[in-house]
Amino acid sequence: MKYSRFILFFLVLCNFAYAEDKWVPVNTDDFHDSYENIIFLDSLNGYLQGFSAIYKTTDGGAKWRSIYQPVGEYTFITSFVIVSEGVGYLSTNDMKLFKTTDFGENWSQITYPSTNNIQTIFALDKDQIWLLTFGPQIFSSTDGGTNWTKSDNTFNSKLYPNNLYFLNNNKGFILFDNRQITSEGNFFQTTDGGINWNSKQLPTDSVLSSIFFINNKIGWMGGNSGTLLKTTDAGDSWQHLSFPTNDIIWGIFFLNEQEGWVAAVHWDINWMNRYGKIFYTTDGGENWVMQFSEPENSGSLEIMCINFPTPYKGWAGGNNGVLLTMDRTTSVNEEIITNIFSAKPIIATDRAIFKINTAESGYISFELFDIMGREIINFNPQYYQSGANEISFDISALSPGVYLYQFTYNSQIYTGKLLIK
Repeated sequence: MKYSRFILFFLVLCNFAYAEDKWVPVNTDDFHDSYENIIFLDSLNGYLQGFSAIYKTTDGGAKWRSIYQPVGEYTFITSFVIVSEGVGYLSTNDMKLFKTTDFGENWSQITYPSTNNIQTIFALDKDQIWLLTFGPQIFSSTDGGTNWTKSDNTFNSKLYPNNLYFLNNNKGFILFDNRQITSEGNFFQTTDGGINWNSKQLPTDSVLSSIFFINNKIGWMGGNSGTLLKTTDAGDSWQHLSFPTNDIIWGIFFLNEQEGWVAAVHWDINWMNRYGKIFYTTDGGENWVMQFSEPENSGSLEIMCINFPTPYKGWAGGNNGVLLTMDRTTSVNEEIITNIFSAKPIIATDRAIFKINTAESGYISFELFDIMGREIINFNPQYYQSGANEISFDISALSPGVYLYQFTYNSQIYTGKLLIK
C-alpha cells in the first residue's frame, strides 16, 4: 500500500514538477540571425553560431555581441567549435578555416589540405581536432591545425556528410545522408583516431543528423521521421527508442543519463509549413513530453540547437532569429501553505532547513527524492507540538539539481520541489 501510494505521488509530482518550466523568446532585434549551434563554456560565457556571425555573451545571455563576421556578401559560417581553454575553430563556405586562441576575440586563418568546403569541425581539446569535408573527406590534427593527417578511406562521392563526433582520441562516428542510395550505409565508426572508418549497421534506414554522448558509454542519435537511437556501450550497438512524433530531430542535449531535451522541427509535404518544437524526457529517452511548439504555419521556423549550461538555465536557437531561454529556478523551492500545515524551505551553504508550522500537535515524517524517484533522505515519524518547528539536514554531499520532497502530517501528504545548487 505504501509503495503504491509513493508511485502515485511520484507520477503526479513528476508531471507537476516541470509544468511551470517554460521556454521564453529572447528579443534578437540587435543580433537577428539563424542560429545553428549554442556552446556554453560555463554558466556565464557562451557562444551562438549564426549564419552570418558568431555571437558571444559573458553575462549568462543577458547581452550578446558579434565577435566574428565573414568577409564577402555570399559568405556564411558552416561550422564552429570552442573549448574551455579558449581555443576555437570556424569554417566558412568559401573553403576557409579560422582559429582563435583568446575565446573568440581575434581570429586568424589556418590552412587545411583540401579544396572542399568543411561541413563539420569537432574539437576534443585545443589541439585534437577533426574536419569532415564534402567529397567526402576526413582530416585530423593533434597540434591545433598546424599539421593534418588524411583518412585512408575513400568514401563514395554520393555520400553527403551530416555530422562528426568523437568520444576520445581514438573512437569516433560519422553520420552521412544518403541522398543517392549506396550500399555503404550512412553510419561509420573509427577506432584509430580517424585513419580508418568502417560502416556499421543501425536499426533504421532513416537519415541521422544529430549525435550526443553524456559520457563515454551512453549516447543518442536523432534524425528524420522522429528517429531516435540510444547506445549504452559506446556506440558498438544502438537501440531504437519510441518518439511521439515524426518530426525531424535536429539537436540533442542531456544533463545526465536520464534528463534531456531534443530540438525538433515539423516539416510536412508543404515544405513552407515548418515549425520548431522542444521535447523533454526524465527517463533517458524512453518517454517524451512536448515543452514548446511554434504555431503551425508560423513561417518556416525551426529549432536547430539546444544547450543547458547549468541544470537551471537552458537555451535553444533556430532560424529567423528564434532564440529561446528557460529559467527553471523560478519553479523550485516551493513553499507549502495550508490552514493546518505549512513548510518553508531555506537553503543554506550546506544545509536545507524547513520552517514548519502546524495547527495541531501530531506526527510528522519527511522524505526527499531525486528527480528519478530514488529516496535520498527519510525521517521517521516524530511527534511535534503545535506551532512553529524546524526540520533540517545536511546537503553538502548532494549533487546539484531539483529534488522532490514529501511531508506526512497526521496521515495527510504534502509535496513540493527543492533546488540544491
